[in-house]
Amino acid sequence: MTKNKSNDIFKFKNSILFTFICVMLLIIIVAFDNCDAYADASYGDYLYKVNSDNTCTITGRINFNSDVVIPSTINGHRVSGIGDYAFFVLNESPTSVYIPEGVTSIGIGAFKGCDLLTSITIPNSVNSIGGSAFSGCKRLTTISIPYMVTSIEPSTFYGCSKLSSISIPNDIRSIKKSAFEKCSSLVSVSIPDSVISIEEHAFYDCSSLKSITIPYGVTSIDYEVFYNCSSLKSVSIPQSVTSVDWGAFINCKSLTSIFIPKNVESIKHDAFANCSSLDKISVDSDNFYYDSRNNCNAIIDSLKSKIVLGCKNTIIPKNILSIGLHSFDGCSGLTSIIIPEGVTSIETCAFRNCNNLTSITIPESITSIEENAFSIYNPVNYSHRNNNNITFKVVRHSTADWWLKQEGFKNLEYTLGDSIGSIVKSGNAKYEVTKQKEVVFVKPNNKKMKKITIPATITIDNVVYNVTSIKADAFKNNKKLKNVTIGKNITTIGNSSFFGCKKLKKVTFKTTILKKIEKKAFKGTHKTIQFKCPKKNLKKYKKLLKKSGVSKKAKYIS
Repeated sequence: MTKNKSNDIFKFKNSILFTFICVMLLIIIVAFDNCDAYADASYGDYLYKVNSDNTCTITGRINFNSDVVIPSTINGHRVSGIGDYAFFVLNESPTSVYIPEGVTSIGIGAFKGCDLLTSITIPNSVNSIGGSAFSGCKRLTTISIPYMVTSIEPSTFYGCSKLSSISIPNDIRSIKKSAFEKCSSLVSVSIPDSVISIEEHAFYDCSSLKSITIPYGVTSIDYEVFYNCSSLKSVSIPQSVTSVDWGAFINCKSLTSIFIPKNVESIKHDAFANCSSLDKISVDSDNFYYDSRNNCNAIIDSLKSKIVLGCKNTIIPKNILSIGLHSFDGCSGLTSIIIPEGVTSIETCAFRNCNNLTSITIPESITSIEENAFSIYNPVNYSHRNNNNITFKVVRHSTADWWLKQEGFKNLEYTLGDSIGSIVKSGNAKYEVTKQKEVVFVKPNNKKMKKITIPATITIDNVVYNVTSIKADAFKNNKKLKNVTIGKNITTIGNSSFFGCKKLKKVTFKTTILKKIEKKAFKGTHKTIQFKCPKKNLKKYKKLLKKSGVSKKAKYIS
């Protein structure tokens, strides 16, 4: 009994093993059959592969022909696709390509590098064109994208340098990275309203592109998307845009105006660098993050009080705290600019490559100037040098004065500012700040002057300063001076101011508030010197003058 049971178990196991072997053989036979069905085969000049749906895809070519006509069927199989890199063979470019109706896809790099290709017919049945499909087709002048295509993939037309026009269908949703990069003959592009995304480098170096309208629905102008579009004169940014990325419009040298709509929340530095023709910049008054207050022709970060972008017509308004990174970079039309008091910092490369900038006024309030703020950049060796065309008007001993000297700038002029001790020139004399909006007469510029008027006021940078005193030794031993008029705001004449002026014969006082004439102020002047004083002050001034060392023969009149 036990022996019969063992035999039954053995027979059962053998049955299972036999069944398994048969199934495996069947799988192998089917697999081999399928491999044979889907393997590359040849038909005329082409290689093709049969797909699982019994259509076929062109995968390559055997013989070179300048005119390529894709067959609609091969051995009973409808041609449904052009495979990846199917015609990408170096030095064997067709000049024309005809793709029949029924083809639905063109693969990645399908015609990449076909530099002799001048025309291609793409049927409306195509709904997919792979990335780099026509990259490097340098002689392709025009192309129509079928209406069923919804996306222009990365680098699809990269380097199509003769492509001057293109028809983009209404159902396109996205233009991806570098899609039209280096299409240097592309003059205009009509982007349909269906597009909601234009990715980085999409129109990079399209140097002939003159105008572009970005459709409503696009929310971001990406990294370097219009970089070096040097012929671009106008661009329309829709209300849907919330951000403008780094370098979005770099080197758009023909762009003349920019309007920032109300929903923009972020503008990266260098977004508009080297847009040298910009002369009008404005921001929607309802924008919370940016403004262009007082029609200043600049973009201002409202929350940081920082200049983000300026142009040749910018007037920096009051209450600004900083001049931002690259804000005037490449602004070759800028010739002069005044930075108002209150600004505390000038950031990196703020005025880089401002080749025609000759004058800039920097206030005493500046506490920080970052590297290459006033440089000229050499892209050949990636180096910076000082822009020595600029004359800097600064307050002596200020941070700007110190920084500019440290950096080797030579063309410095000193303004009054509000710094006590600052020395400036005005008219024919030098003055020193003693208090806010008050100066002392220091000395004349020319010691050979015979006649001089010490003014009541001087004006520096549209600010009026009262001249309140004459500094000690101001005219000491001046051998030519004969006639002096002293202005109405003088309260003090310093020690030895006119000491040794032997030819000084006449002094006229316009001031009625003179309080002090120090020792030796008029000692050594002409023996018969005449002092003309205001009538009401004659007695007082005569007493002060006698103590200043004048001759006993001096005359006093009113």
